[in-house]
Amino acid sequence: MIPKSLLIGVTGTPAVGKSTFAADIAKKIGAELIEVNDIVQKFRLFSGKDPDGTKIVRMNALSSKLEELANGRKGHMILVGHLLPDLDVTPDLMVVVRAPLGLLLSRMEGRGYGKEKIRENIIAESVDYCGDRSKARHIAAYEVETDAEKEALMDYIGAIAAGRRADEPKSTEPRRLEELMELAWGENEYGF
Repeated sequence: MIPKSLLIGVTGTPAVGKSTFAADIAKKIGAELIEVNDIVQKFRLFSGKDPDGTKIVRMNALSSKLEELANGRKGHMILVGHLLPDLDVTPDLMVVVRAPLGLLLSRMEGRGYGKEKIRENIIAESVDYCGDRSKARHIAAYEVETDAEKEALMDYIGAIAAGRRADEPKSTEPRRLEELMELAWGENEYGF
């Protein structure tokens, strides 16, 4: 059965392009877009910061607030954030955006991430943390990386948002362990 209004989750490791992809979907289907990090900040759903300056999020409070927002939605809604796979919110479908490790590394360096945060996120991407958690918790979870995969999934979401039947796109599962090994064999400052 096609939901009256879709609740879509877009997740992935920091710097994979979640927000850009979510904005493209929101524009295509006329959805409200909610950045999870903005909700954490707006409602002060954190208890402090770790030594790197990263907020320590109160996950139960965040889950409750997102459920409240989702239940009050008037139309399609997209939640975007790397914490989604660990929250008690259950979207109608979850999109996991993926990217090659070298690209992530350069993006995170460009954003000024600390060495430990880069290391943590590169390892999370290499073992597909967001993808594996999403698939374990959500009925429909799709992993996308290439432009073609993203376009196919956007077309599918557009069709079901409009109430039309559509062929379900294939979900990829890129594994990054070989890329991680290449980083480990090369000289790097992240301790891979």
